[in-house]
Amino acid sequence: MKKIIIFSVVLLLFSSCTFKDTKRFTGRKPSKYPLYVYSSAQYHFYYAPTGTIGDVSDMHILRRNEPLSSKKTMIISYKSSGRAKSEGWAGLFWQYPAMNWGNNKKGGFDFSTARNFYFYARGKNGGEIINFKIGGASGRYGDSNSISSGSIELTKYWKLYKMDVSAYEMHNIVSGFGVFFSRKLNGDGVTIYLNDLYFTDRMVPVKNKFWEFVHNKFNRILLKLNN
Repeated sequence: MKKIIIFSVVLLLFSSCTFKDTKRFTGRKPSKYPLYVYSSAQYHFYYAPTGTIGDVSDMHILRRNEPLSSKKTMIISYKSSGRAKSEGWAGLFWQYPAMNWGNNKKGGFDFSTARNFYFYARGKNGGEIINFKIGGASGRYGDSNSISSGSIELTKYWKLYKMDVSAYEMHNIVSGFGVFFSRKLNGDGVTIYLNDLYFTDRMVPVKNKFWEFVHNKFNRILLKLNN
């Protein structure tokens, strides 16, 4: 528990240092919801996983087929090298456009009408403690807010998570989604799986029968193997 609190404080400080409430800038409005940051069911995305920070060399990003389906899942692995001068953490942001840290006037979406952000996640072994974020980029045209999920302990089963964004200033979101790893919590190495990351203007998640089937079938097989 102590480690989780320390990691959360570090991320809170990072958010407060990077987020600057400067001149109001409004991003482009979504043509429709849901707007996917990433999904195996789509081939075109506005946001790209290009915002690597911290101990970048300790983190590896893959996109490959999830077991029991032909759909691509985002897989992120982290293992601390233990270098003396390392930051002790690493993170990845999905940015719009790619490599935008808040200095591109043509970047960002206006999610003022969005209510929730949903995503599927699981760990390779279970017990992985991860912090997920929305926003946080500085710059003249940076994010209008920074939202943290707090430290979440994943299981090895697929689970749908929700971040309520309805109470936040969302008029310009450059960093659509972020993942943070800590050496204190994940130093021995972790691997996580992500899919269907999206903003919606609804209070309930989008129905995706195919992925519900795949995730539930995968979970059932794991339960049988563990019993």
